[in-house]
Amino acid sequence: MRTPTPQGATRCGDCDRMWTGTAQAHCALCHRHFSSVSGFDLHLTLDGCREPWLVVRKCRAPRFKVVEHKYGPTWVQSVHEPPCTYCEVA
Repeated sequence: MRTPTPQGATRCGDCDRMWTGTAQAHCALCHRHFSSVSGFDLHLTLDGCREPWLVVRKCRAPRFKVVEHKYGPTWVQSVHEPPCTYCEVA
């Protein structure tokens, strides 16, 4: 039996993932869930989606980490501080 959707929450009709934040983004193709629209955009390519753990910076440091939230795993952009010399913008 399906858990009722709490008031104020959104649910994906395909994978059943729920979320409440308006700044969050859920991918309807791969069903990964992101804490921000900018993070969601980073995983998109012209050919579809990239797995979040494969999205890296110029220095190959990961751009995302996964955090467990109330309604399931959420990909958040990882902090790169201090930025390495390779990734610093001139």
